[in-house]
Amino acid sequence: MMMAEHKHLAEQGVELVELRLDFIRRAVNLRRLLADRHCPVVATCRRKNEGGRWEHSESDRVMLLRTAIADGADYVDMEYDIADKIPRYGNTQRIISYHNFDETPDNLEEIHHRISEMDPDIIKIATMANNPIDNIKCLRLVRDSQIPTTAFCMGEMGLASRILCGRAGAPLTYATFSEERKMAPGQLTYTKMRDDFRYDSITKDTVILGVIADPVAHSLSPVVHNACIIEKGLDMLYLPFRVPKEYLEEFIKLCPELGVRGLSVTIPHKEKCLKCINVLDDNVAGIRAANTIVFKEVNAYGYNTDCTAAMTSLKNAIMEKHPDEKPFKDREFLVLGAGGVARAIAFGLTFRDAKVTICARDYRKSEDLANALDCKSVDWAARANHPTSVLVNCTPVGMHPNMDESPFEPDWFEKTVIVFDTVYTPERTLFIKQAREAGCTTITGVDMFVRQAAEQFKLFTGQVPNLETIRYELKRATSAARYDSAEAKRMYRAKNHKTTNLFLIGYRGSGKSTLAPMIAKKLDWKTTDSDDFIETNTKQKIVEIFDKSGEDGFRNLETKAIKKIAAKTKLVVSLGGGAPTISANRDLIKSRGAVVYLRGSWETLWERIKDDEANKDSRPDLTDEGGAEEVKKLVKRRGPIYEACADYTIDIDNESPQEIAARIVKWFQSDDKES
Repeated sequence: MMMAEHKHLAEQGVELVELRLDFIRRAVNLRRLLADRHCPVVATCRRKNEGGRWEHSESDRVMLLRTAIADGADYVDMEYDIADKIPRYGNTQRIISYHNFDETPDNLEEIHHRISEMDPDIIKIATMANNPIDNIKCLRLVRDSQIPTTAFCMGEMGLASRILCGRAGAPLTYATFSEERKMAPGQLTYTKMRDDFRYDSITKDTVILGVIADPVAHSLSPVVHNACIIEKGLDMLYLPFRVPKEYLEEFIKLCPELGVRGLSVTIPHKEKCLKCINVLDDNVAGIRAANTIVFKEVNAYGYNTDCTAAMTSLKNAIMEKHPDEKPFKDREFLVLGAGGVARAIAFGLTFRDAKVTICARDYRKSEDLANALDCKSVDWAARANHPTSVLVNCTPVGMHPNMDESPFEPDWFEKTVIVFDTVYTPERTLFIKQAREAGCTTITGVDMFVRQAAEQFKLFTGQVPNLETIRYELKRATSAARYDSAEAKRMYRAKNHKTTNLFLIGYRGSGKSTLAPMIAKKLDWKTTDSDDFIETNTKQKIVEIFDKSGEDGFRNLETKAIKKIAAKTKLVVSLGGGAPTISANRDLIKSRGAVVYLRGSWETLWERIKDDEANKDSRPDLTDEGGAEEVKKLVKRRGPIYEACADYTIDIDNESPQEIAARIVKWFQSDDKES
């Protein structure tokens, strides 16, 4: 079992695998395990008090680790209290570790110094995070150490350090094989580390963005922002930070040290974060709540994109229903709720001279908010009888998992009223369903979420994201069906592998256009190229489309082209290098065929394309100046995306096109293609 899992991980591109010897119940045959290894390994044997399963004597454990060294393990992990009993031998590197499952102690530097005197090649420190500042303590150790150090925190609050330790200079980090096989609290699966957080693409220059909340695990902001980051090709990463309110000020002050440029702010920090912000925009100054912080030089700037997004959503709906009227001035709005979202929306409405009435279950809060914004309040019991043109739900009533609840009764809706629900999980709340059944024009929380996330992304990056990408990712994340579950993929392969398509992905120069017709001939299929398809249908060169419509315009055309191509069968398709960076494209090709990644080193790819004038003329992202560095950067950034999308990865550096084509066909025609 262990050897099969090791092989699978190596085939997925994992560069180092930990062999947990304490999990093997029978006698350990180290020589066989090491002889048959598929990639470098770390031999580890943990005691129970360190999260392991070793049940035998301490002397037997020490002997097992010494044997691992003698048998040639690449690395052996030993706790600092037994390091003096396990001498250095051969080429095996020593990882000397310290674990604390209760806390991150104050004398972390002292522990690190003590281990540094024990002849380590790598120092590993894993401690429990009881607050978000513990992450920063560990990351400082990594950053400042003269000896390669991997230090991170365990537990939910330690997630950031598991990912950011690489940015600080750690030689490795730890992930688990699957959700069911976690070795420590807060450990992520290797696929999540690779695909969701793109660990292998993080560098010391990677800009960090994130969301702060407590709790934070439910937040969908990392999903949508990271999708936009990938689509724009930015060296950035968006993370969830769980920050209890008592640590809010200290955490925000330390954000620049973490490399954080921007934060999304949500419950319970929208009001309390103001004391940490130097510069407030007009919305924040009036609302007295921020949902976005941007760090620029020595200042922290506060914004409220909830207000901006809600006003845009409302304006569009009102103007569509009443095109000849002013959308806000003197129009009656009934706002349900008196929390942060209600405050933001009510402020935006009163600022635009709307007639606003606040209605919350706690009448005192309704009055307080109404007095602060110079508008009216009404008792919760009277909400059905209050005349209004627009009804806005800013309460959490109807949010998952309480989806059978609504703040309004079905017979209270009038079809002339525009109904807006700020809840976005689910999109079709009971409130929205009842309003539609009554004939009302409706606005869902998804529309507001998409717009506020887009505005945040623009503040963070200076770039305008594709709204459809945000909408797509949000719906995918909240869908009851898994778009890309492994089981669904296996079922599809088993049923359709005889008639499915074969998609070739990889960076420019990987040989997709050369290999596609060779493979198609062997399969007796047809072939097509997505870029050629676009140029034929638009009668424009790719570079002309970029010049006229920008990258977003081209990517939209590309997705439409892939939809048409994927609707066919028995095609070998050469995809443009940037196509898999778009999540909608990844889902399309994974649902309609097998995906093969042609993996090449950046040196090989650059050598192939550097003198290709036709390639330069038709590909807008390769400039004359610094071309090699651009290729190196893009290959590193896109590689994890390609690997996550692929069903089969083949290295192209040292094989001929004929050999590569033959291997792909052999794999594709096999009964078991889960490679």
